[in-house]
Amino acid sequence: MRFGIFGIAGVAMMVVGLILMGMAYAESIKEPVSVVALYDMNDDGVVNWKDLDVNNDGKVDIYDIVSVAVSYGSRKGDDTFNPRCDFNQDERIDDIDLNLIKEFYGYPLSIFDVGTLEGQAFVLGLALCVMGTVFMTLGITKKS
Repeated sequence: MRFGIFGIAGVAMMVVGLILMGMAYAESIKEPVSVVALYDMNDDGVVNWKDLDVNNDGKVDIYDIVSVAVSYGSRKGDDTFNPRCDFNQDERIDDIDLNLIKEFYGYPLSIFDVGTLEGQAFVLGLALCVMGTVFMTLGITKKS
């Protein structure tokens, strides 16, 4: 058994595909730098994007942004003050809180979301792996 030109091309495609998939995954799990400015808002012992999930639905989405917007401009003691929206714990909801949640909008990122660069790289990598497997199979010839 030996590899023909298709087999060699198939292996190359698979390698490039796997590299793309790995890079896409690595990018998808990164968190913005400002995570260090947050407090453990949900008392899970970890400071991460989940602390900005105001309504605890597992993602930072428009509902969380609306919660901050409703509380925007309020201070501790005001009727509209929501302590879950005071991400920097300065007892007021202001631009700092809005900018923090804005940076994490859409978390958790999905490597399967083709609307993002990471998602597109993952899909391209997967396609290259599949094509590489086909090419490799076509390129293997039996030695008689």
